[in-house]
Amino acid sequence: MNHLGTKIMEALQGLDKVYAPIKAELGALEHKITAGRQSVEDLQRYGELDFACRPFLEVVEGLIFVQELMKEAGDKVFNRELVLEAERYLAKTSDILLQHSFSQPYDSHNAVLTLEIGQGKGGLERVLRDLIGAYDKFTARKGLSLDEVEVGDSYDRTIRVIGRNSYGLFRTEHGVHRFIYYVADGKKQTGFITVTVVPEIENPEIVLNEKDLRYEFLKATGPGGQHNHKNATAARITHRPSGLSAIARSRSRAQSIASAKAVLTSRVQQLSTSSRDGLLESFPPRIDPSYGSCRTRTYDFTGNFIRDDRSEVLSTDIDAFFKGIIDPFIYAAHGIPFSVGLNSL
Repeated sequence: MNHLGTKIMEALQGLDKVYAPIKAELGALEHKITAGRQSVEDLQRYGELDFACRPFLEVVEGLIFVQELMKEAGDKVFNRELVLEAERYLAKTSDILLQHSFSQPYDSHNAVLTLEIGQGKGGLERVLRDLIGAYDKFTARKGLSLDEVEVGDSYDRTIRVIGRNSYGLFRTEHGVHRFIYYVADGKKQTGFITVTVVPEIENPEIVLNEKDLRYEFLKATGPGGQHNHKNATAARITHRPSGLSAIARSRSRAQSIASAKAVLTSRVQQLSTSSRDGLLESFPPRIDPSYGSCRTRTYDFTGNFIRDDRSEVLSTDIDAFFKGIIDPFIYAAHGIPFSVGLNSL
């Protein structure tokens, strides 16, 4: 069996593992309906499961069809259309398996990502913008949207990814992103960008006590251009009991305060809920760049490669990554195989 055939076999096995419990529940409901013992809830559940199964069946049938065509071809060279068809179904398989891996309490929520340059100030400002650009292009392909909600100085940004399962998709980006690059004098430099990922909490249960908040105001600085806020005011609000903070910038102090407080409330709410319900494992740990266990990914511009430091997935196409083709890294971090050609993306 060739490499592509092996991938198809593995995809079918992965789909069967996810589909088996759904199929079993459908069978039990069909038995009740046939016997006339169904309830209204049973009929509703049957309809939901039947609808949920359609993507599975479509992909399984497609993979089996391609598998049969490959068997007929034997050792002959496959035509390009057949290979691309197989890759499209493999990509759909990865998407299905990924969606079914979202099991943590906040996975369905929007995501708030804070990116901060640590070591390496003076050389990573452009990379910070490029990393946000890669996230933006990736989210657009996934049917999600990205907004920049906080702008500090040129060394930190906070973005919001909007759409179902945004937090589930991006929570594995939490950690230290290490960059190796050449500086102006030709020397090799190592720098870090920390990415903190938290879910956006809708309708928070808590109200922040003003006595617990510390406000700081400053005239915002940052790169110029058409998107720069002239005479903008930045507001940083710190929640003293938790140490959490948020910063926002707009043309009015009131708007900056409102934006920063909304983000801060979401962060404090999540920490409070996680502590209360014993779900601290779902709350991202604080990041310390000095610890290798916090490292997420290494971007080596001197060696022209990107390596995921958890799954060991490696790419020598840095340009593709910053064009938004970050799928192999995102999927591998969730334990989902993703090894199809870029033409299927």
